[in-house]
Amino acid sequence: MRVASISYVGLLTMMTVLIFLFGPHPVTSQSETDTCLPIVQRILEEVGNRCGDMTRNSACYGNSSISATFVDTASDNVFTEPGDTTEVTRLQKLETAPLSPDFNIWGVSLMKLQASIPNTIPGQGVIFVLYGDVSLENAVPDNNNFSPIDEPISVITRSGANIRSGPSTNNNVLASVPSGAELAADAVNPDRTWLRVVTEGQIGWVSTQVLRSNDKMSTLPVLTRESRMPMQSFYLSASVAGVTCAEAPALLVVQGPEGVIVDITANGVDIRMGSTIVIRMLDSHTMEVIAIHGTVRIGNPLIPPGFAITVPLTEDGQATKTASST
Repeated sequence: MRVASISYVGLLTMMTVLIFLFGPHPVTSQSETDTCLPIVQRILEEVGNRCGDMTRNSACYGNSSISATFVDTASDNVFTEPGDTTEVTRLQKLETAPLSPDFNIWGVSLMKLQASIPNTIPGQGVIFVLYGDVSLENAVPDNNNFSPIDEPISVITRSGANIRSGPSTNNNVLASVPSGAELAADAVNPDRTWLRVVTEGQIGWVSTQVLRSNDKMSTLPVLTRESRMPMQSFYLSASVAGVTCAEAPALLVVQGPEGVIVDITANGVDIRMGSTIVIRMLDSHTMEVIAIHGTVRIGNPLIPPGFAITVPLTEDGQATKTASST
């Protein structure tokens, strides 16, 4: 299966179908399906129309009811109605409501995050879709908060250079460039021996040893494996009780740009993903990560598309050290 660039409606509809191929899910009568499905389809279409122009690092109020908690005082008219948007940097927590067919309520919210994507790849973002009885809270500590520079600096190779997937010769080579090649750099590793660059649409790292001296290198922000932008690390909770409609589950869908590796952290679990995953709660002490498309890695285990890994959680909702794949 290939998931390329699709509409938000297409993404939501596809996830609703796929998630229940994995089970378990509520036993839904034919009458409930006949009632729920038209409502869900209509709401998803409306959400796509309302949130289609969402910009990077923003959140969209897709459908009621949504509760938003901000990091500072919010005015009365901020993020109160479907179609409203707000900056992700202002959000501390989002909560979406379960389906209530009688009142046309099914909380759906979208976020488009920059995450670890450089500014040299303009417009690209990581799409988060919350729907059902879900709570998502920012969990990025201040000491890991990464602020990208607005404009990358230009660096030039003084010899042929390899662009690697990480800041080490232990990482694989993504591309090679000749002497005199001009690269756009936007970050540096902690010991300032490698720069993050983008070449031919690929994000990689180049050693400073193969670059001409440039005083602007000292202005680059430090980027580590632990560095995160707002909502790139989060605490997720979702109710699994009272869901009577299989077409309206409580879950989080995360989709990154095609071919771009993105790091996120869910409930203390570091996830490296290449495209699309679903995260849901099986119960109050078990989180499940389902690989839908592309590369998904949690620690050492590589999860192929169509497979899932379950993560035990502690009483406070944080991951324990063990996980099992299915």
